[in-house]
Amino acid sequence: MTALPVPADLAHLVAGIWVLGGDTVPGGLPYPAVDLLVMPDGGCRLAGPETRVRQGRLPGGGPLVGVRLRPGAVTGLFGIAADEVPLAGTPIDAGRPPRAPIDVGRPVGSESGRPAGAVGERLAGALALVRARAGRCRVDERVRVVLAAMHAAPGAPVEQHAVRAGLSERQLRRRFGVAVG
Repeated sequence: MTALPVPADLAHLVAGIWVLGGDTVPGGLPYPAVDLLVMPDGGCRLAGPETRVRQGRLPGGGPLVGVRLRPGAVTGLFGIAADEVPLAGTPIDAGRPPRAPIDVGRPVGSESGRPAGAVGERLAGALALVRARAGRCRVDERVRVVLAAMHAAPGAPVEQHAVRAGLSERQLRRRFGVAVG
């Protein structure tokens, strides 16, 4: 897997960008995030959050391109809660992403500093799709506050985070499920 830098204008919505080639999905740990996948044929899918370790075969036709969305971004961008996105993925009604120029800052198979060929076009299209929807994307700020608090104080009880966010535990769990999965 090759990690690429996130464009600064999308850093509030995108946690990471990756390209995965080969035949097999590498084993990994569960990860609470939703990925926007651009398949080798240009079709888009939302996949995740990873709730268990899994391994399988990648689709044929070339590398898989992924844009890892920050917690809450999938709901604001695509109108679906993270806990409703199947692990195996679901097609999104976006058609093929529009083509747009991109400078990811380092080469992946080319000397120009841009990803080579179809991978670069698919990545540019995925980022253009996120940019096109970013203006109307609203993310639950209370969940972001809780996520920051969880990173600052791992192991703190849910009740403490709920009080800090001005929510009941039940409201926090519901909102967290929608944002994170």
